[in-house]
Amino acid sequence: MGFWDKVGEIATIVVFVIFSPILVPIALIAVWLEGKENIIALDGKSMSGKDTLINILSGKGFTKKHKATPDNQMLKMEIKYGNTEFAVTEFHNVSGADKANNQKAELRKKIFSDEYSNKNIYFIYLFDAKLYRDNPKEKKDIQADIKAFLKQINSINSKPAREKKINFKVLGTRGDEFTKKDKENIENQIRELGVECEIFDMTKTKTEHLMPFIIGEQK
Repeated sequence: MGFWDKVGEIATIVVFVIFSPILVPIALIAVWLEGKENIIALDGKSMSGKDTLINILSGKGFTKKHKATPDNQMLKMEIKYGNTEFAVTEFHNVSGADKANNQKAELRKKIFSDEYSNKNIYFIYLFDAKLYRDNPKEKKDIQADIKAFLKQINSINSKPAREKKINFKVLGTRGDEFTKKDKENIENQIRELGVECEIFDMTKTKTEHLMPFIIGEQK
């Protein structure tokens, strides 16, 4: 080993000794934070209530005014309910219009990838429960969407290398249009497909009602 090679080796050791008390904790914090990343992604047809859900979770509450969702919207959000603050590092909302199908497919490809396998992913499919009840074609289409997503997600979650499972829930809106019995009937139809489902009255529902359903019990 030459003189300068030896000097370089010694310099490297000195730098490590000096800075390791700083670098090691930073590395450990980075690893810890990486495992705490929370991703919420919404899917569903146009007018299914995605923007209403975001307004409620962000603290704005319910509004009758509707503004079309941009083709692809990503937010960062601190969701507060009760004594809990839930940090969402990526909150994805894509337009429900047919023209945005490619964007939705690209988003799913991204968040379902191995790159995201160590993140907490909550994939929420929203549907208009009144349309589901009153329109046989809509009911068939909604069930087809859910079955397709369920098949894809179950396949991904079954991979041994998958560090964290994708959480898939189905959230119905327009609950104010139903009796309790009729609401439970539709919820049970969706649950029979193999996925958790709950229908909400978005005109009255609060964040503290929605979040336990969306993310489940957090330890």
